[in-house]
Amino acid sequence: MKKLLLLGMSAFVLAACGNGSNETAENTESQETSSEQVESSEESSSVSEESESIDPTEFNSAISDSLIESQSFNAEGIDGYEWSYYVSNLEIQDSGALYITVIDDFYMLDSTEQQSVLKSAESSANTVIFTKTENENDLKRSAKAYDESGQQIAEKYFGDEFKFEQ
Repeated sequence: MKKLLLLGMSAFVLAACGNGSNETAENTESQETSSEQVESSEESSSVSEESESIDPTEFNSAISDSLIESQSFNAEGIDGYEWSYYVSNLEIQDSGALYITVIDDFYMLDSTEQQSVLKSAESSANTVIFTKTENENDLKRSAKAYDESGQQIAEKYFGDEFKFEQ
């Protein structure tokens, strides 16, 4: 309906202005593209609203399974899973934030290694989320790290690095 209205209006305006037929075709294509962009924008808006309304508890089981699998790979000596030794829990909260719980041995690492552990834990959780939703926007979330006593030790917003509590 919108396309017909836009086409009718563009034809009327072009006829009134006395534009040539080549310009009419270009303007019609331009208006069709603009209309398609509006429809596409409306579709992506509804998709992002759907992804925001997904219950995070459905991911927590898969994220936990992935952490356990990573810990198993680390125990077998497979490179790239060392980070999982220091993480005892990964969980998405109702707010959408990722909570990472680390064990006491985490404090024996230097700051670069701690940053790497948290990034790897976040990446592991985001991979599960991305696989389940197929929506890259779900990878943009805040994250908080806690020790086993429940004390927050670090926090990160979207693209930032983890900032450690002082």
